[in-house]
Amino acid sequence: AVVNGGSATGIEVLCSNGVTPTFTLGTGLYDGSVAAGSYAMSNGSEYIEYKLFTDSDRNTQIVQNGTVALTEFTTATAQTIELFAKAYGTSSTAGSYSDTISVTLSW
Repeated sequence: AVVNGGSATGIEVLCSNGVTPTFTLGTGLYDGSVAAGSYAMSNGSEYIEYKLFTDSDRNTQIVQNGTVALTEFTTATAQTIELFAKAYGTSSTAGSYSDTISVTLSW
């Protein structure tokens, strides 16, 4: 399997014919700092809660260890997984916040 990622393009997955992969979004580095079901970004001393979604309207949330099922590959055409975020930083200090999330592709 080949996985290509980019913030504007989504994550592209390409597998051999007959393979039906599953994409699992794991936990982030700072998840314990916010409510269950949310991720957290940190600037080193503060945290901003955020959630990830699989649709641009941000209606279909994907939580920690949630999966995105892909269809069976029948051609050599990549399938794209798009992720969208919504942050909830109501009283946060301005600055640069980041997080790292584990991702697993299984087949």
